[in-house]
Amino acid sequence: RIRTWLELVPGFERWRYRSMPWTKSMYGRGSWMERIVYASPSGTLYWLDALILTDRSRLGQHTVHGCYLWHGWAVEFLDRCQIAPGVKAERFVHVDSEGRRWASVTWAEEAAPGWWLRVNVQRRIPDGRTAEQILEETTEFAPWLRRNSGTASEAQGPF
Repeated sequence: RIRTWLELVPGFERWRYRSMPWTKSMYGRGSWMERIVYASPSGTLYWLDALILTDRSRLGQHTVHGCYLWHGWAVEFLDRCQIAPGVKAERFVHVDSEGRRWASVTWAEEAAPGWWLRVNVQRRIPDGRTAEQILEETTEFAPWLRRNSGTASEAQGPF
């Protein structure tokens, strides 16, 4: 079975935060999701949700934007960008139930034949910084998470 394996980012620590067992009911029997945290040398945290599934059509049925709305979070900003050749991403600024503002970058791509990977990277917008600044920094961080080939495979190590 394929496992998510995301690139180590030079100078960053990485650890698994938790698994999301409810994904099977939304995305199908072979799906799963892990929440992973990356910490920069300065202490900036990037929260990452990595979803693996076999049925690509379910990505459109349960979107990141829809998830934010389901949680009752306000979405203030949404646009699209390209994080790598042929890989388009959506960018959001949302406000969670505690009034904290977050910048998110999300994309989906084929991880291996018949397997799809959706990644959502979130970073809290600190006081004194604009949403645009944090979105740009999060967008610049996102390509580090992709393997050079743009694929994930068990042979390269389980995560």
